Amino acid sequence: MIPSRTRLLIIAIGALALVLGLASITAAGAAPPSDDEVPPGMTKVTHIFFGDRASEKRVEHGKGEVPPQKKQGSACPDGGSTDQCTTNSWDDNKWFDLPVNWSLNLENANYSGTNDTAADYEAAFVAASDTWENDPGSSFDAAYLGQTSRTASSFDSGPSFMRMDDFNDIDFGDLGGKYGNAIAVVIYWYFTSSGEMVEADMRMNEDYPWTANVGFSGDPDTSTGNSCCFDVQELATHEFGHFHAGLDDLYDNDESYLTMYGFGSEGDLQSRTLGLGDQLSIASAYPATTPSPLDITTTSLSDGTQNQAYSATVEATGGTAPYSWAITVGVLPAGLSLNTSTGGISGTPTTEETQNFTVEVTDDDLATDSQALSITINPGGGTFSLTVSYTT
Repeated sequence: MIPSRTRLLIIAIGALALVLGLASITAAGAAPPSDDEVPPGMTKVTHIFFGDRASEKRVEHGKGEVPPQKKQGSACPDGGSTDQCTTNSWDDNKWFDLPVNWSLNLENANYSGTNDTAADYEAAFVAASDTWENDPGSSFDAAYLGQTSRTASSFDSGPSFMRMDDFNDIDFGDLGGKYGNAIAVVIYWYFTSSGEMVEADMRMNEDYPWTANVGFSGDPDTSTGNSCCFDVQELATHEFGHFHAGLDDLYDNDESYLTMYGFGSEGDLQSRTLGLGDQLSIASAYPATTPSPLDITTTSLSDGTQNQAYSATVEATGGTAPYSWAITVGVLPAGLSLNTSTGGISGTPTTEETQNFTVEVTDDDLATDSQALSITINPGGGTFSLTVSYTT
């Protein structure tokens, strides 16, 4: 794994090499590279999402004049055994450092639905990101950093290497011209040799009608949203597949059950939830990590001495932190207590005795382990007072 500062240095060196190359080309009188030129050793990927009514894309992927409507209903034919339900769209690129931090700029957002607010849109983007993060089959993790005044720099003008700012930003803006009036676009950058993603930006087209479908209730697999507009959460969920895991668009007619299907319409809601193929894709990029079994490793505790401070800790490994501790059988020697958060046992024992007890640890997934232990308190020099009287 390349530390973030090292990655930035590599990008800067590549950018410098490209600047020097531009200078050489200009001096030689040749045309400079296009704005898609990238630093050596890096690759830029652009994913463009079209709507069913966007004429620019109807024959682009060779699927006929009119792509099929996204199918409603999460139930796949033949009980989920068909290809369209299990297509893995991962393209071998991913983030090496988790969580993926991202920010949102709503300055140019188009509020076309009834009573939509910036807070509704923000909640829709967070829910879309959480859809991937909360999939139980993967270890993916993301962190929303809040709203920002930055724009998604990958869409700025100028050479590509000048547009990398080390922030992963989402905004609403113009997607005409080179993007063919697309509904939404994600651009991400990765190291060609390793596939490590280093920056991603997302832009939603400000010229299209959008809504958060506030007040929508029901199953998005069997219902539709407001037909006036594109659903923010649905489109963002699709775009986060690129943004979070480098997933590809899917264009086959039979793949229209899946979130990563590359076409959509106003009123669609189904991509709010992942299909089986989407789940397989995020799990391929970020396999779930199975923690080792929870185990109390402390098998004995030191003796103590009456009236002298005592301290010991019961320790455990495995499971999922944080842990909580309890005495389930027996009691500690008088004067001692258990810290239920750390497993520490401390205090000043007051009685010569041996106590046998059982300590239990519980992890964040509610797994448990227990261990029988004992503490012996040996006699110690107690406190006493001496009064001497004499007469002269």
